[in-house]
Amino acid sequence: TMRDMLRRKLTVFYQQHDPSKLNDGLDAVINYGLTNGLNTLNSGLKRKYGASLESLNNNTNVIDHSEADKAFLRQKLEIYYLKHEPSKLDKPEDIQAVLEWILLYGTEKLNVKLKSKYGEGLYGPSKKDAKEQLVAFYKARGVNKTSEEVDDLIEWGMEYGFCLLNQSLVKKYHIGLGELDL
Repeated sequence: TMRDMLRRKLTVFYQQHDPSKLNDGLDAVINYGLTNGLNTLNSGLKRKYGASLESLNNNTNVIDHSEADKAFLRQKLEIYYLKHEPSKLDKPEDIQAVLEWILLYGTEKLNVKLKSKYGEGLYGPSKKDAKEQLVAFYKARGVNKTSEEVDDLIEWGMEYGFCLLNQSLVKKYHIGLGELDL
C-alpha cells in the first residue's frame, strides 16, 4: 500500500537524518504525507533536515520499491474510471497523469476532487462495478458472455490493466468502453 511505501522511504530517511523519529512520531509523519501529499511532506523535510525523500534516490533504491504501490493505485484508478468515466481508459497517459498527481499530492486530495465530480471516492468502485460495466458493454454489442467469462475478463483486467482490456475490445469490436452510452 501507499502507507507501506511511505514507511519504507521514511525509515531510510530517518535512519540517515534523525533516528529518534523511528521510535516516536513515524506514524504521524506517514499520516501527514498521505493526507497532504509527497510535495508537502518533502517541503517540510527539506526545511527541517535540508533533504527530502527525493534525495534518497541517489543513495538507495528505496524510491524504486514503489512499483507495487503504483500498480495497486493504477488498478484502483482503472476500476474507478471504468465505472465513472470509461473514456479515460482510451488514453493510458491520462491514467498515468492522475497516478503521478496522486504521488505528488496524496489520495486524500484526489478523493475530494473525485467525490466532488462523481460523488464517490477512489476506493468506492469494486470488481462488481467493473463487471456491471462489461456486462452492459457486451449486451449493447449483442454479445452473450457467461458470468464466468466476464469474471475471467475482470481478473485479466486486474492483472494486466483495464486500459489494455479496453484496447482489446476496440480491436475486436471497433468500439471501446468509453464510446458507448452505458
